Amino acid sequence: MFLDAQSWWLSRSGADYVQFWDVYGERQNPTNPAGYPWSGNTLYRHYGSCNIAFFDGSAACWKKEDVYHYANGPRSGGAEDVVSNDRFWKVLDAASP
Repeated sequence: MFLDAQSWWLSRSGADYVQFWDVYGERQNPTNPAGYPWSGNTLYRHYGSCNIAFFDGSAACWKKEDVYHYANGPRSGGAEDVVSNDRFWKVLDAASP
């Protein structure tokens, strides 16, 4: 339902910690496509984790690798795990079919 983020605008791509959190941290993302002075980046500020509240009323703290997946690990140079990421973010990301 919601998680630690810089704004109300969340996106699957903003959960990509290799391109966003690991680069910008709490700072503004200059490539924000919405043009806002903030971005929809997920904030992994709890020792590389974020707090998530789910629609069923439960809450959890997930490591960034569990929120956004890479097929062969984040530093492998491999592609993102599209199936896992689409499954987790489909409901939240307005761009998803």
